[in-house]
Parts: sequence; structure tokens; C-alpha cells
Amino acid sequence: MESDLYERPRYPQEDENINAGLIGITTDYLTRYLFGTPIEVAFSVSIEGMRRLGKSPLSLLNKINGLDNKSISAAIKLASYDCVVRNDITAAMHHVPEKANQSTCENIRTMVTTSRDFLFAYGPVIESGIGFPGGYTDVVTSGDGDYLTANGLWDMKVSKRAPTKDHTLQLLMYWLMGSHSSLNYKYANVEKLGIYNPRLGSVFSVEIDSLSKETLYQVEVDVIGYKEKDALF
Repeated sequence: MESDLYERPRYPQEDENINAGLIGITTDYLTRYLFGTPIEVAFSVSIEGMRRLGKSPLSLLNKINGLDNKSISAAIKLASYDCVVRNDITAAMHHVPEKANQSTCENIRTMVTTSRDFLFAYGPVIESGIGFPGGYTDVVTSGDGDYLTANGLWDMKVSKRAPTKDHTLQLLMYWLMGSHSSLNYKYANVEKLGIYNPRLGSVFSVEIDSLSKETLYQVEVDVIGYKEKDALF
């Protein structure tokens, strides 16, 4: 299911001067921060990345106070350190992005604002930046979801294209891993899986009850790597 409910970015993506993937991370983290998550938690991976390179994050954290251009530019630079943790890179490989231009700042501002509106509409948000302790396997050793609400698990994808089958598979895997984790009680009331795309201003969602038991079992065992005896479906 798809619905278009929110304002799209004002300027074409081609006018931006920052990598699209980094814009997506920055939009996500700023949304979490402005939705009430402490900034040290919202940017925790980025902060860890800076510390691994022997750098203090305070100079950037102190510049993030809202959605003005200065705050957005600092958030972009801070978010760029995510790759140090997620891709295990060295200082020599880390690239500090250039100063964000007006089109980039304006588009991020719009996407964060509409993302916040989306979370208010589809919330309340129970948790963001969700890990799955006890739910990982030898096949899938990492992964974290974006937003858990009272009845849904949501991912944010900042893309100029609609979600792919890989995106929806990833979200289904997150729900199954959460259901297998030591925090499985948090997923007992999840009824839908959804993707919000602030670049398109669109919401895509599917009811879990519409998915066949055969599909769920196949993803559990063949994709994530749970043993047959431990499968939930």
C-alpha cells in the first residue's frame, strides 16, 4: 500500500552537493533528535566513529541546535563518521564532506520537518535506533531498525525511487529478528511493516497478517539462518 501525504523537497536532488546516502543518514538522525531523542543517542554511531579516530565530537554537537543551515551542516559532518563504525574504515579513508549548499540544507530541512509530522501521525514512537539482542545469527550478525511504534515497525528510506523488494525484505527481517530477540515482547503488538520516504513524501506499508506463513518461515530459516526447530512460523 502507498499513500502520498507529505511535502516533497523543494529543490531537485541534482542541486544538492552532498552524497545522497549521507543526506539520508543526516535526515534520519536529525529527525530522531528533534523528535525528542537525546542528541548523544541519535548520533551515537557517528560519535563512536569520531572517537575511534581520536577526535572529539563536541565541536560538532555544540553546533546542532535545530534546523538552521549551521546546524544542518554540522549534522552532515558528524553523520559522515558513521562509516568508520559501519564500514570499519581508518582516518586515512574518511572523507569530511564539503559545506552543504542552500539546496541541500533546504531539502534536509523539509524532509526532517515532514518526517517529524509523519511520526506524530503514525506514532507514538516507542523506540528509535532499534537493535535486536539475541536475534542475530551466524548468517545475519548485525542490523538495526529505525522506528518502533505502538503497532508498527518503520524504516526511513531517503530515495528518489519507491522501495525495492530488498528494502521490504530487510524490514521483514528486522521484525523477525526482533521477534526472536530477548526484547521480543516489544514486537507482540506489531501489526504492520512500513517504509516512510521523505524524499517522495510517501508512506508504504503492509499488514503482517497478509504475509503467508510459508513466506515468513522461508525468511526465518533460509535468509536469516534460524534453525528449523526455532522458527516461529
